Formats: sequence, structure tokens, C-alpha cells
Amino acid sequence: MTMKQYTKSFSLFLFLDVALIGLNYLMHIMLSRLFQPTEYGVVGFYLALLSVMFIIGLTVQYSTSRYVVEKKAEPLGAFYFLQLYVKRILRGLIVLLFLSSVGSRT
Repeated sequence: MTMKQYTKSFSLFLFLDVALIGLNYLMHIMLSRLFQPTEYGVVGFYLALLSVMFIIGLTVQYSTSRYVVEKKAEPLGAFYFLQLYVKRILRGLIVLLFLSSVGSRT
């Protein structure tokens, strides 16, 4: 990768990262005005739980990738299926959290 390509990629990443932080900030302002304090606290709890679950998912993905590269294992090994299983569990938990939060508002 040349320096020009690296600089272009880094600039794009930096711009998108700043845009994401700005959108996150605006979302919290909007949610704080939309919900009552107790409801906003519940939303904050679910957002924090969701971020922890994403960290766990990324850790499993990183560990699987590292194992495959270091051991030159087949990509369809046991860790690959473990990664898919964990992702499915996380997706299911996200859906359950969303449905439970929607159900508690009605």
C-alpha cells in the first residue's frame, strides 16, 4: 500500500468515525427529549448491554481469525462454527431485548 492510498484510507476512516460520533451524540439528544427520564434510563441500559455484546462478538471473531492465521487451520473448523453460533445467540438476544423494550412501552 502506497502512502497516498494509506492517507486516503485513513482520511475516510477518520471522517466516518467523526460522523458516527456526531450521529450518536444527536441520537442521544433526540432520545432524551423523546422519552421520560425512566424510559431513557431503560434505553441507556439496553444500549450499554448491546455494546457489551458487540465487544464479546468482536472478541470471538478476532480470536477465530487469529487462530486460523497462526495455525493455518481450515476455515470450516470448530472455531468457525463456534463464531457462527455466538453470532446467532447475540442476534437472538438483540431481537429479544428490542421486543421486550417495545412490549414494555405499550
